[in-house]
Order: sequence, then structure tokens, then C-alpha cells
Amino acid sequence: MTWTGDNTASALDSSNYYISNNSGAYASFVEESDRLMIQSYREYN
Repeated sequence: MTWTGDNTASALDSSNYYISNNSGAYASFVEESDRLMIQSYREYN
């Protein structure tokens, strides 16, 4: 899956998803809504 630019998302464990950008910075999304949004995006795109 791809986000804007070269951003990518990957599931690192069952409770945290991370989005990494070109600079190597990471933002964690631990809210259920964010996990579901990312999971749905990964499944359907």
C-alpha cells in the first residue's frame, strides 16, 4: 500500500501501527480507530 509521496505503513505488532516517511521519522497510531483505518486501507488498496 502507499500513502502520499513515498510514505508506507506496516503493522509491527498487534497493537501498534507505524507510518514512516522519507526522513525515517515514525508516528505511532495506537487508537482503535486509527488501527482500523489503516487495516482497512491495507486490505482494500
